[in-house]
Amino acid sequence: MAHAGVGSVSYVGCLLLNTAIGIKPTLVPFTGSAPATNALMAGQVDYFCDPIIGQLAQISAGNVHALAIAAAARHPLLADVPTAAEEGLPQFNIAPFFALFAPKGTPQSVVDVLAAALNQTLDDPVASKRFAELGAAIAEKGRRGPAPLNALVKSEIARLTPILKAAAQK
Repeated sequence: MAHAGVGSVSYVGCLLLNTAIGIKPTLVPFTGSAPATNALMAGQVDYFCDPIIGQLAQISAGNVHALAIAAAARHPLLADVPTAAEEGLPQFNIAPFFALFAPKGTPQSVVDVLAAALNQTLDDPVASKRFAELGAAIAEKGRRGPAPLNALVKSEIARLTPILKAAAQK
């Protein structure tokens, strides 16, 4: 299994997949997604879990084969690729997310201004279109802001910590 470094999205994503299907492959670290993708195309590794944007060009060119999307819904850029749930692995759901964080102790007034500016940008049609072109989905308004982000981070820590701890003990 290729990964782009311990702690990367590809590392955590593939650990979740490995746990879901009950395998313990040899983990092959690379210094990023590009070298891992090259190794995959060269047949030096068997598989690699990576965000869509990292593999879209290679999938479109036919150099790699997308097996499943690890998200709740199919992605518009790869509409013919089934979700992991459609393939019988609903627990392989690890769509990466990007968030805006501020240092602890940042005044609430500053947090509020940042959150409002981010929401305004995410609602802008030009920004929405660009995110879509990059393979990103914008969270619905109810999933934005400090409270929903805090809940998401806590739930992901609870879900993924046992898997990461088990991998560290190998």
